[in-house]
Amino acid sequence: MKSASDNNGEVYGKLTEGLHIAGYTFERASTNLEWLLEGERWKLGGRFSDVNKFMDSLRLGKFKHLTEQRQRIVARIKQLQPKVSNRQIARTLGVSDQTVRRDTATNVAGQSGNHKRTDGVKGAAATNVAPSDFTGERAAKLELRRETASADRVAKVTADEQRVLALVPAPGKFRTLVIDPAWEYDWLSIAGRAKPGYAMQTLDQLRDLDLKQWADPAGCHLYCWVVNNFMAEACKLVAHWGFQHRIVITWIKPPPFGLGSYFRNSTEHVLFATLGETRRATQRQACQRTSRRRAVSIRRSRKNSTR
Repeated sequence: MKSASDNNGEVYGKLTEGLHIAGYTFERASTNLEWLLEGERWKLGGRFSDVNKFMDSLRLGKFKHLTEQRQRIVARIKQLQPKVSNRQIARTLGVSDQTVRRDTATNVAGQSGNHKRTDGVKGAAATNVAPSDFTGERAAKLELRRETASADRVAKVTADEQRVLALVPAPGKFRTLVIDPAWEYDWLSIAGRAKPGYAMQTLDQLRDLDLKQWADPAGCHLYCWVVNNFMAEACKLVAHWGFQHRIVITWIKPPPFGLGSYFRNSTEHVLFATLGETRRATQRQACQRTSRRRAVSIRRSRKNSTR
């Protein structure tokens, strides 16, 4: 019969091994993590004495997740083990400290707004109370719309994840590659813009893409789509993939378009980059065509002069 310590170690082993198994999801990892954080299971029979060191042994940043999923697990970690620091949660989840601070603030605000005030004291939390003219019926309808929209988005993202996982990479080497990364917007202000209804990728996941496996080593052109907020990261990403950034191509989108982040804009961009001797090859081909045209022109001139 297995002891409690053995059982805890088995769950920990599943969690750490699952981080490297295709198909292991953020939700499954979160479930195992929550179980281990209950009571003192995380100590694993004396292997860990500090819950922050236990959390530091885990890295969930490779998993794609929704904002709602991340906020839920952040709240559960804080509920089960309040001593876990925000910085450590950020390291474990592969996000910034600012993201975790924002998540914890959102969770606290949500809890304050969902409970009735019983102490009769007016304070900062009173800002979470609905206006007096905001009737129960209107509030219920608004909450229903929010829940429906969130559920629809989760369903769309899940379906898109399954579609992407079912894709089979095309074999061969190509002279031209076009990529439209699924930039992750969770760290941006999305005021005035709905969250994307497709599976997003973190910068680490984008860096892990091996674009060179499809690039013709003799020369390849890369066209990488990027939105304004990710321009700096896109330049680094192109270089990380082994391409040389050459020029920016700008597309002016026709209206209507959203409010954007910080500033409203109507442009998206394509970073044009190269790998290999594409420019020299193009120049040689142009010179060869010019030489052939000149040779034909000279022959025609000689023919005309002899008539």
